[in-house]
Amino acid sequence: MTMGRRCLKKQGQAPEWLKLPRLSCRDEKKGRHRSSTEKPRMHRREFSQAAASMAALAFWGRQPAQAAGQPEAKMPPTAIGTNLSGLEWAAPGLRHSLSSAPNIHFTVPRKADVAYLAACGFTKNRLPVQWELLQPILPGTPANPAARKLIGEPGSLHAGYAAYITGLLDAHAASGMR
Repeated sequence: MTMGRRCLKKQGQAPEWLKLPRLSCRDEKKGRHRSSTEKPRMHRREFSQAAASMAALAFWGRQPAQAAGQPEAKMPPTAIGTNLSGLEWAAPGLRHSLSSAPNIHFTVPRKADVAYLAACGFTKNRLPVQWELLQPILPGTPANPAARKLIGEPGSLHAGYAAYITGLLDAHAASGMR
């Protein structure tokens, strides 16, 4: 025969989890009840903020004190980068419709944009590009002059762009992947 919760409490034999108050509170986002003994869950935004704070603290934290008479050690410059994703947004209708007009459906990073980012201290940049913009023609046919005018020679990085920021060319859906 099992004894009920009230019976165990009266006899002082109740386990710890039964002795705690069992009030419930409403978790607004999930729409479910949770007891007051449960720890509140960390939501994605709170986790992201905590992770960013810890990363900033680790990155810009205090440096160990220099020993007397030793020259100050210089830290190498930190590589901080950006992601200019304009050239990958032409994908939804690139081959099947007219939705691949430059500066309407996608944008190309301009010299002024790159110069501004470099002046702000950004030293690296990821430039994702749809493969079709690099090679918008079938293999074995002459190269498309409009594509060359827009982005330069496929496979090379524009010298003006390289002068400001070290670039990482990220060709999405590379040849043979689709």
